Amino acid sequence: MTLAPNRVGEVRQGWVDGFQLPPDHTIDTWADDHRMLSGEASAEPGRWRTSRTPYLREPMREISNGASEQVVLLFGAQLGKTELILNAVGYHIHHDPAPMLVVQPTEVMAQAFQNDRVHPMIRDMSELKERCGDPGKKGGGIKDGYIKFPGGHLTLVTSNSESSLASRPIRVALLDEIDRYNVSTREGDPVELVAQRTATFSENRKIILTSTPTVKGLSRIEAAYLETDQRVLYVPCMHCDHPQILEWSRVKWPKGRPREASYNCVSCGCDWSKADRHESVQRGIWTPTAPYNGKAGFHLNAIASPWAKLGELAELFVNVKDDPPRLQTFVNTRLAETFEDSLAKTANAESLQSRAEDYPADVIDKRACLVTAGIDVQPDRLEVQFLAWGLDEECWSQDNVILSGSPYSQQVWSALEEQLKRKFKHPSGEMLGVEAAAIDSGDGNTTQQVYEFAAKHNASFRPWHAIKGVPGPDKPIWKRSTNKNIRKTQLYLVGVDDAKTLIYQRYPIVEAGPGCIHFPTRYEAGYFEQMTVEKSRIIYMNGFPKREWFKKPGARNEAIDTFVYAMAARYSLNPDFEGRLNNLNKIKETNNGALSLSALGAEFAS
Repeated sequence: MTLAPNRVGEVRQGWVDGFQLPPDHTIDTWADDHRMLSGEASAEPGRWRTSRTPYLREPMREISNGASEQVVLLFGAQLGKTELILNAVGYHIHHDPAPMLVVQPTEVMAQAFQNDRVHPMIRDMSELKERCGDPGKKGGGIKDGYIKFPGGHLTLVTSNSESSLASRPIRVALLDEIDRYNVSTREGDPVELVAQRTATFSENRKIILTSTPTVKGLSRIEAAYLETDQRVLYVPCMHCDHPQILEWSRVKWPKGRPREASYNCVSCGCDWSKADRHESVQRGIWTPTAPYNGKAGFHLNAIASPWAKLGELAELFVNVKDDPPRLQTFVNTRLAETFEDSLAKTANAESLQSRAEDYPADVIDKRACLVTAGIDVQPDRLEVQFLAWGLDEECWSQDNVILSGSPYSQQVWSALEEQLKRKFKHPSGEMLGVEAAAIDSGDGNTTQQVYEFAAKHNASFRPWHAIKGVPGPDKPIWKRSTNKNIRKTQLYLVGVDDAKTLIYQRYPIVEAGPGCIHFPTRYEAGYFEQMTVEKSRIIYMNGFPKREWFKKPGARNEAIDTFVYAMAARYSLNPDFEGRLNNLNKIKETNNGALSLSALGAEFAS
């Protein structure tokens, strides 16, 4: 049946008002026909052209008319994944009305997406403004975090908003930067909560997940991609026509001149010009590398971006390659690859024990000139670890002592006092005492006993400090607390997570020198297990990655704790290591036992 011309408009308007007819557009063709890029949100304002980012065509078609109910984009930076989300939003407002949800990692990011991207798009496109209203005017269908239009609505929320994630049913869910979401909400994982909201639209729901990845084994987007058909973009060489995946290993540059980088064909070895690279991407073909199971996945790095300059990428890589935290950002955001956390690889009890050295407990190395102690308080014992320190934080674990007895008993504290009065012999003949000690004030059960011990010895000018471990990132290893306890004893705060990160980063250093940690062969295997029992993972706080330390419930970790506290005690001091070592060498040369270290002027400031 053919409709009369004057009836076509009525039918189309009826569809707009919620009577859904089969769409005659896919997202990419709709965007080419209608999408306008706003000046404040795009470096290239004006008409959208899918040909500018041809690799987005297939993902957009998969969202609008593909068989997949889930579409995963494991993408690098500067590839247009945010524009893809906006195209999907505009398409469903204008052409295929549906209840939609966009989830951003944080409130700041959600507000920015709404005010800087969605509202300008609606304002600058008459097709959308007619349906949603003017974002610049009060009233209409636009509210903060919510846009209503005929046949559907758009809700913008954050990943940590449980009530928003688990409320009304939705058909189209767009989850942006999912690796930046909080680890979990009180009601469960935010990605799973959103998936549950689409259950009533089982026949035509779409769940779109996008993100750059993070740490290997912890990345949400990597896990989601591995559940798909894992499509990769094969692009042909403009010189030999050989299809290949764009890989960072094929980016080459003359030694010392990364700005001159170019892409090198894996087959013929030709260097591609910028035009060659862009043309090869235009002709690229998405190719599945795993069986299809109802989920489509796309993986692409920034080399394919029309805005990426290989010289700038190469220069950035050269600048960060030796700095693991910055290198991770490059690998995640530019290469769209997960980063294998070096701390997880190096924390191995067997490897630490295998390089242990034979030295006595009470004789320190000639390169050491300072001794500190860390004390952990347990319900039935105190554990003490002594560390000797040299230049550039090279250190030796001298002894690890367990003092059995209840912390409520004076006997165990007397035993600790005797331990902290120990002397350690230097090859020069000098006997060095414990310069500073840090005693964990515990979880509250024995805090008072620790305060009393610290107050007693601080009054005798012994720097044996009460401390409290403070978990979390970016906490200084040693900080004076501003809180006063009932005994008016000074409490110090120890940033235990940053201290552990520093220790684990030094485990791979096996050559004597800066940062090297030495262990004695007399320590049993259990000590080394405790030194490596804790693992780290990346969590997201307010959308930003942070390292969190954890251990299996019940696993013992007193050795690493006392090591951390002894390290903190060293940070409480400001020693002149070079001056002190020079003085020790003079003592050794003159073999004059009457010449004491203190007489030679070694001073410390607390």
